[in-house]
Amino acid sequence: MGRKHSCKFPLEGCNQCAGRLFSKFKVGDGCWEWTDHTQHGYGRMWINKKTIHAHRLVWQWSRGKIPNGLCLDHLCRNRKCVNPRHLELVTLGENVLRGESVPAKNARMKTCKLGHQLTQLKLQRSCLVCRAKWDEKNAARKQKYQHERYISNRAERLSRQKAYYRRHRARIAKYNKAYRLRCANK
Repeated sequence: MGRKHSCKFPLEGCNQCAGRLFSKFKVGDGCWEWTDHTQHGYGRMWINKKTIHAHRLVWQWSRGKIPNGLCLDHLCRNRKCVNPRHLELVTLGENVLRGESVPAKNARMKTCKLGHQLTQLKLQRSCLVCRAKWDEKNAARKQKYQHERYISNRAERLSRQKAYYRRHRARIAKYNKAYRLRCANK
């Protein structure tokens, strides 16, 4: 049996790993499409019992180590692309905002659904016109709810008192009689 291959660092002076890497994508005029295993659209390769993104391996081979705190952004928006000319080192926050996720789309919005200008308020952006309408509508609804709740609570309280008096009429009458006698004797 042959000896298992292992590198101290992926592709650093290792012709065997570099040969495996270059056999797994097609070089073209634009994107270099990864043809081997993918996960969530990104090319993957096993090296030293670890799965590593293919575009990161090609970047490390062609341009060197990726600094801490930075990640690679696909400028071509093709996740299978491993062309280092289509990759750029950016922070994670910038990479997320460049994408097509919901937070990225919301960050690019300039107006609300009704066309009003969005305004930055502390940590969130909101439409002041729509917010004022919502507050007004919500205040009226809250006031109506509190009034209905007060009326229903009052009616409920009265019905409970009446039921209590009906159940305990004899005991209450006896207590009231004893109280009157005590007051009369003083």
